[in-house]
Amino acid sequence: MPIISDNIIEIVPKKETVVILEYAGDEYWKVSYNNLVGFMNDVLLIETEEMKLAKKSYLNKKNESELMQNQEYIQMRKKNLIDKYGAVQANNILNGIVVIGMSKEMAIEAIGLPDDKNITENEWGVHEQWVYDKKGMYIYFDNEKLTSIQK
Repeated sequence: MPIISDNIIEIVPKKETVVILEYAGDEYWKVSYNNLVGFMNDVLLIETEEMKLAKKSYLNKKNESELMQNQEYIQMRKKNLIDKYGAVQANNILNGIVVIGMSKEMAIEAIGLPDDKNITENEWGVHEQWVYDKKGMYIYFDNEKLTSIQK
């Protein structure tokens, strides 16, 4: 894709023909004109069927690439979670499920940070209520371990 601040290398007069070389992304096309190669925006070109197909192919490849990167990330995250917490807890986390016995860190991995926290300290330790307004859920920790879930 061209950099917008790049220099103009040639001005193509209106209704002149350019050779389309390839779709470059973000509405820009790599073109050839008077033995020069540069980029032109969609709005300056009359789109042909071949251009539509080239753009569609480019976008499909881009989507496939992003999907592959996303799948690679998910696999890497799953491996890291298994290494850190074991297969059962990793599955719970990946599925957005909190279960009794989880640590705070596991709960955050599974459902994110709470909207609010209420903390009580007493002679038996620290009791925390984590509030998830959007999920309509409260989870409770006693001394760093998840002890109750209220939905």
